[in-house]
Amino acid sequence: MGHIPPGTRLHEGDLALALGTSKTPVREALGRLVADGLASNNARSGVYVTRLSTDEIVDLYEAREILEPPLARLAAERALESDISALTESLSSFETALQADEYDALMELDSQFHEMIASIAGNRALALARERLDNCIAIARVASIRKAHRKTSGAALKEHTRICDAIAKHDGNAAEYLMAEHIQRRREGIIGRPSRPEGAGNLQPGT
Repeated sequence: MGHIPPGTRLHEGDLALALGTSKTPVREALGRLVADGLASNNARSGVYVTRLSTDEIVDLYEAREILEPPLARLAAERALESDISALTESLSSFETALQADEYDALMELDSQFHEMIASIAGNRALALARERLDNCIAIARVASIRKAHRKTSGAALKEHTRICDAIAKHDGNAAEYLMAEHIQRRREGIIGRPSRPEGAGNLQPGT
């Protein structure tokens, strides 16, 4: 959620004291953060919150652009009425959080929307890969949204709504295209430039 900035050292003792627990579970949790790419371990100086370079952010978004559009297509093909209702409810909660300027809720609801689509798609291998990418990208996304979250979250709501509408219509082509477009815009919003030549590899409606 960005409460501990990138580059910050994570002290076992301080965390254990703050959480009211022993060092053992904290040490295990830090090991998992390192394994998930959210923290890095320096043998000499300890564990730090990961600081992503621009190239690393581009790599993550390129991977996300490969994984998530097909998940949106599968979700459109497999969504039940209850799934569509849940997505619609998530959008409503996102809009409420945006109006109330609830930054942390917006971050959670943004991730939740994509997680729900992955779950509806029904491909566990793709869903797990997407979750790992989302965790790492959150480090970069936090900084971007903190700077101008009203603008970025407002745009995200509109894009999420279009994706939800395509899923509700069981239009796999549109859902796939809109998801690819959504991720490309979020990536450009963070790094300020495209990761590849204009038009290269972009999906088009109906393809």
